[in-house]
Amino acid sequence: INRTIIRKIPCDSTSKLFTDNSSIFYAGLEKNILKLINSGGMIKEINIKINSKVIGHFFENKLFTVVLKNGNNIFTINENGEQKWSITLPSFEMIDCSISSCKNGTILIGLLDVIENKLYLLDKTGQLVDNQYLKGSEKIQITQFGENAFSISTVLGNAVIQYTK
Repeated sequence: INRTIIRKIPCDSTSKLFTDNSSIFYAGLEKNILKLINSGGMIKEINIKINSKVIGHFFENKLFTVVLKNGNNIFTINENGEQKWSITLPSFEMIDCSISSCKNGTILIGLLDVIENKLYLLDKTGQLVDNQYLKGSEKIQITQFGENAFSISTVLGNAVIQYTK
């Protein structure tokens, strides 16, 4: 295989590479600048709150959207630099995020609070999907289950717990 370097773009070790079936995006943070780079090398720099952290991503209508955390504030910014939503959760200790989408376009975002051992489930607009108390303490994984549902797996103590939504 012959490979040719078309363009080199500097990035640091905190940067993340995200992909779907047809696109590749790079997201990195430098102080209070979120740098998004698409597969064509187009760079978008967006001012955000200092000490923010990229925790996940999703594609909505082929538009790349980054999920970020700053303290107990969770927010999204799409590839055009638009903040789509923001939600403040009770805890500062969100350690894990899992995002999955169904074929019908439904997106489920799961956030794990290790202080309360609680899972928060959000839709693509940042609204809480379920007020039911779902427990978890270490990791969360959301996968598509059937055509229009999700399987949510987590660990609590030494037990694996599964929920469906």
